[in-house]
This record gives sequence, structure tokens and C-alpha cells, in this order.
Amino acid sequence: QLENFWRNLNVFRPNYYLYTGIPFSKPRAILRNDSIDFVNIPTIPVDSLIHYITGNNFQSIKDYEYFHHNKIILDSDKTSWLFIIKLVKGLYDFSQFGYHHESYEESEIGIQIVDELLLSFKHETERIGAKFCIVQLPVKEEVEYYKQHHKTSYNSLTEHFFEKYTVLKLDSILSNYSLDEIYKGHYSPKGNKIIAHEIYNWLITTDDLNTIITDSRYSISN
Repeated sequence: QLENFWRNLNVFRPNYYLYTGIPFSKPRAILRNDSIDFVNIPTIPVDSLIHYITGNNFQSIKDYEYFHHNKIILDSDKTSWLFIIKLVKGLYDFSQFGYHHESYEESEIGIQIVDELLLSFKHETERIGAKFCIVQLPVKEEVEYYKQHHKTSYNSLTEHFFEKYTVLKLDSILSNYSLDEIYKGHYSPKGNKIIAHEIYNWLITTDDLNTIITDSRYSISN
């Protein structure tokens, strides 16, 4: 999902998506000496959140935050408990509330990080004798676009990665179904079943299921 392009750069999720229910959701990817490293983002209980973000521990990771005013997604209403947190913490200039989207192409560091992450996955799969494939997981709007235009809505950034890697594209497959059937916020059970079936069909047309993997961390069941 292209969403992960931006989430790789995020420390405190409300800095990217204001009304999120998940303040800290994944490690922050950074580049050190031309290789990927990660800043650990801790799991914080809700009742400790205010104390944490006003303390020294949060200050030590805040400098890694990519999003300040360049890409804020705002929806829902101002009754969210996270909106209160934003008021208390004062992390935002109110004039910046709203939809401020930086394009993928404008984020050079974002492109470099995704490139390094995908290359790491590719090297690991090749090391164990398997084949690396990216599975496209389109959001509802992207499938709707395909229904209307009969082509993928992706931009030049996506084409950049599609040229370098094997990609299992699913927007055309999912466009054959009602959007209400396959999306319930995230994918519905039916949507997940369709995607799993397409991945299975792709796997049985490759040699991957017959690959003998000697690394004890991996196993394959035929």
C-alpha cells in the first residue's frame, strides 16, 4: 500500500493523520551510511500517553519526525481525544489544519527509504532461493478509479518500482466486485479471500512452492 511510503517517515502518527486512534504504530525508518536503520517507536498505554509525549523520552525520538506542516490529513470531528492532546501539546499551528499533501516525487528521502526496504526484501528472498514479488493492495479509491478509467491510478513513483520488481496487481481483479462487498473500512472478509486466492494462483504458477529452503527460519508447505 502506498500509505506505507509516508508511514515509514512518521514517529507520532497524529502528525500525519490527526484523528488516528494509534499514536505510535511502527518503527521510523532512517538511512545511515547508505543502509536502512530503524528508530524504535514504543507501545504506549492510552492512560500514559499525555505523560509520555510531554516527557524527555518523547523528546529523544521527536527529532526523527518527518511530518510537521507538509502532510496533515484531517477528517472526522473535533471530539476526538487526540484533538485534545494536540491542543495540550501545541504541536500544530491551527492555520495548518486540513489537507496538505506533499507528492511522493517531492520526498526524496521517502523514495530512498522505500528503495532500500524493497532491495533488502529482494536480497533476503534471493538468499533463500525464493522469488520476490510485491503485492499491490489498492485502497477503495484506487479500485474505483480503475472501474472508471480501466487503468491503474498510480503515478510515476509507482511506475518506478513496477519497472524494477515483479508486481502482482490487484486493482483490475478487485474492480470486478462491488466496492461495498470488498471494503469494510479495510478489506472485508470477502476482499481478503479474493486477494488470498490471487496470491495462491500466482504462487502455483511459479517454481517457489517447489523450492527447497535450507534456512531453519523458513518453511514451505505444499
